[in-house]
Order: sequence, then C-alpha cells, then structure tokens
Amino acid sequence: MAGAATDPTVVVERIGAVCSVQLARPDKLNAASPQLQAEFNEALRAAAADDDVRVVVLSGRGRALSAGGDTDVLQQLVTGTAAAAFQRQLADLTEERLRLAFEDLGKPLVVALHGFAIGWGAELVAMADVVVMDDDAYLQEPHARYGIAPAPACELVWSRFVPPGVLTEILALGRRVTAAEALRWGLVTRVVPSGQARTVALDLAAELAEVPAGGLAAVKRAVHGDVAARLREARGQRGSASSPSR
Repeated sequence: MAGAATDPTVVVERIGAVCSVQLARPDKLNAASPQLQAEFNEALRAAAADDDVRVVVLSGRGRALSAGGDTDVLQQLVTGTAAAAFQRQLADLTEERLRLAFEDLGKPLVVALHGFAIGWGAELVAMADVVVMDDDAYLQEPHARYGIAPAPACELVWSRFVPPGVLTEILALGRRVTAAEALRWGLVTRVVPSGQARTVALDLAAELAEVPAGGLAAVKRAVHGDVAARLREARGQRGSASSPSR
C-alpha cells in the first residue's frame, strides 16, 4: 500500500468542459508542500494542453482553500536553514505556476474560496480570473511578518487596482481581509452565502465554458496581458544577470 507521502494531494475531475482541481490535504488545511505545488502545476499543464477543457475551477477540500505554506517549508525559509537546492526547487515551482496561470493556460481560472486563503493560498486567489468567496471566509498574506517577501502574484495583480495605502496594510501587516473588504477592493469577484462558493463557481464555469475558446483566450490576454509581460521581463532580467559576461 502506498504511503502517505505518495498519496495524491491534488484531485482532478472533468465535468463536461470544466476541469475541477481540488487541493486534497484536508488534514493539513491544504498547506502547500512541494508535492502539492508540483501536482497543482501538473494539473494546470494538463488543462492547458487539453483542447476540450474550457475553464478550470480550483477549490480545496476540508475547512479551507489553503492555510499557506507547509509548516516545515516555512520554518526552513524563516530560519534560513533551507538548502540552496531546496530554495531553487521552490523558486522554480513558483515561476512555473505563475507562467502557467498568466501565460500558458489561456483559459479562465475560477477559484472557489471557503474558510480562508493564507499566504500561498492568497496567491492562488490573486492568480485567478474570477474568485467566488464565501461570506464568512477571509484572505491573509502574512509573509512580510516573517521577514519573507509577499507572494509574487499578490504583488503583481493586487497592485493594479488596490490603493497603495490599503495594499501596504494588507501586505506589511498581514491582517485578515474579510469577504466584504475583498469585494470592495476588487480582490474577489463575487461573495456568496457560506458553503456555496464551489457550487456557484462551478455554475459560473459552466456558463463561461459556453463561450468559444478563442474568445476566452482573447479576454484572458486582454485582462492579464500586462502581468504576463512583466513576468517575461523579469525572467529575461534574471537570465541576463546569470549569463557570463563576454
């Protein structure tokens, strides 16, 4: 029998033209282990390559979308004990995740937020095209309070429309953002009664899936094209910095 370390941490299901992706570490509040991050990236890659998939819906099993980074991972990052190879692995997973969401997917990513989305979970929300949030759920991005840079997607996306002072408070203080606040500041799209986020998200995804694929891709480029361009520019700068001088 397979051990717990090899059990899937992401469950993918096809519902017509909708690809349902569920984070499946409920006993750990869907905390982001390297395995979960890799399996999530693979789910996005597969959805991007499948022409029959029009929309992706992300949700979490158990009490929340995600409690953020796995405790062991966070501890190593905070204390500076993470080995260079491990840090590179996490950086590569993050870069691939952002590239998949903003450049390669070409299809709407709908997130159903229940319970809470903290740190890495908040980044998943920032990566989404549409977010449906339970009215008793909350968002939190506390990395700065641990001396760690905020999640890249939160910086890239939220800075486009959240007032600077508000964003400073959210990212620097790492305070909880209620559903009402998230809706007012544009961090989420819809707020629904508790327990309905995934149902509403799937219904909305089915409606979006009726739009021709070319139209969906065009909207995605129009909405997130500037974020994709900034990511490409950042990759180019890193590549130039790492290249030997001639």
